[in-house]
Amino acid sequence: MKKMKRLFSLILASTMGMGLVGCSSSANEEETTKKTETVEKEETIALPTETMSPEETLQLTAGTEIKLEDLEKMPDEATLEENNLMTTYNIVNSFLDENGEKGKEIEMQEGLGVCEYDEHGYREQVGSDGKTQEIQITGITIEEITNLVHNNDGTITKCFVDDYDQEVRGGNIISEKLLAELN
Repeated sequence: MKKMKRLFSLILASTMGMGLVGCSSSANEEETTKKTETVEKEETIALPTETMSPEETLQLTAGTEIKLEDLEKMPDEATLEENNLMTTYNIVNSFLDENGEKGKEIEMQEGLGVCEYDEHGYREQVGSDGKTQEIQITGITIEEITNLVHNNDGTITKCFVDDYDQEVRGGNIISEKLLAELN
């Protein structure tokens, strides 16, 4: 009888030990996954904060595309405007399902006059259908300014035509020289 109790005690102790080890390893796996996700987010290429010189900017022509990983400096927007050009942002719009998983993706351009991105080129927004969209900048394209819109507040917004033949508004004109000519 004593041998039987001892045997059951050993079995119980070893089962509890395996349970603790199992719980411990799954917690470590979860922690490792979180660390990996954090590292991947930190390794995302950041938008440059430095601006090209006017001379460097003048080398860019309409249709020039620069991928985010190759973009070391942003074009001087005033110099572009004085040459009837503007920076547009190539984006990937990912629609997230109810579990937060990426679903359908659409590549498009935007003028970026309204939206702000984090330092890694991401932003989230909720669409009119209530679904969350994750938007990432993948690069820039230099486009020709096709229209100027005079706003009630005295600012002038530049526009371009995207790949879908839609007129898209960009930011406001910032070139003092161009503003003086237009007013």
